[in-house]
Amino acid sequence: MKNFKSLSNNTKKIIIYCTYLVFICLVCVASFATYNRFYYSFYYVEGYSMYPTLEPLQFGKVDTHRDILQYLDRFDIVITYYPTDYNDNELKNNAELKIKRVIGLPNETITVTNINNQNYINVNGIELVLPFNPDDNLGLDRYVGREYTLKENEYFLMGDNWGHSSDSCDVGPININMIQGILIAIEGICDVDSDGNVISLTYQDKVYFK
Repeated sequence: MKNFKSLSNNTKKIIIYCTYLVFICLVCVASFATYNRFYYSFYYVEGYSMYPTLEPLQFGKVDTHRDILQYLDRFDIVITYYPTDYNDNELKNNAELKIKRVIGLPNETITVTNINNQNYINVNGIELVLPFNPDDNLGLDRYVGREYTLKENEYFLMGDNWGHSSDSCDVGPININMIQGILIAIEGICDVDSDGNVISLTYQDKVYFK
């Protein structure tokens, strides 16, 4: 192998450029990995509260960057804690994250009405047109006639599977500080052991939500 000093100037330049290119690629890869580590988390779905939109053991990517919560919009799917998960503003040790859909935004009034045995969610007196079709349209019977008025930084969250979801209809509005992130995409199905630990992942075509 030739000594570097004995190489032609053109050859030296090529080697230097290639070295810089490799260095830049390594920096980019490291930056991307760091960004993903700190701003994205992977979660899997438990239960049927978001069925059929989300099914048990589907896993996906959640953006946990706090700044993104400034752009929460109606129908975003979020992971969150509930007011009942706190004692004196301290999160309980056994608190579990929930996955729900944003229905009501700050300062709105949410009501549930029943017309001809069909339940409807109203926002500020106007029927909300949903981007999904709940299997159990009667699942809101126990909430008909209730009214929920949201304060600043409060959101009304619900599961798509109305009849099988404990959500804001039960625990009330959710403060933005309790919301931990926004679901970006579902990426596949996982398998878990009896303790809920993931033991295998099967990647499928991504389904994007944000």
